[in-house]
Amino acid sequence: MERDVSIRDVTAREFVGVSESDSVHSTVRLMHEEDVGSVLVMRGSAPVGIMTESDVLALLAEERDPAETEVSSVMSEPVVSVNA
Repeated sequence: MERDVSIRDVTAREFVGVSESDSVHSTVRLMHEEDVGSVLVMRGSAPVGIMTESDVLALLAEERDPAETEVSSVMSEPVVSVNA
């Protein structure tokens, strides 16, 4: 039996968001507390990027200090989105 499935049917409305100016270190702590692998980076109410576990690993591989690095310098952008 085939049926149409919309994006709205398979996605969650809740997300964990941070600011571009937040430190990577504080964001990683939040990701751990919320048990998520990525956070949406917001400028006001608009999404401008996403930071993932992979972005954090790249930062560490470059031996940069997560406490001194802003999310804006490691996030992936732009955010790719679709209508529900």
